[in-house]
Amino acid sequence: MVEVKQLDVCAAGSVFLHDCPYERYIPIYLIVGGVFGIIKNLSNIMQRVNNKRENREDENARTNPFDGTLNCFLFAWFIAGLVHSARLFVHAWVRAVRTFSQHLKNCCFFL
Repeated sequence: MVEVKQLDVCAAGSVFLHDCPYERYIPIYLIVGGVFGIIKNLSNIMQRVNNKRENREDENARTNPFDGTLNCFLFAWFIAGLVHSARLFVHAWVRAVRTFSQHLKNCCFFL
């Protein structure tokens, strides 16, 4: 089920790769995040299967260095994407506040 979400993220990024209506780097962010998410999930599955095969169920809670590095990258990628795309929403919010304040000025003028 988690793999489907990662595939959807990759598909959405690839569909709008060259014609994103908001920002040209958002599809790249989605594709890279989705691919590395798939790699992370496959790594977890392989580790669990390997531990089950060798009867080491208690080691499923520990992560290997590859997973730790991948987690750090995914966390940094998530934060970078939030910072990059947040400015789009801030600009839209500021524009909405300005429009609303102008509307209030016009209404109060007539009172």
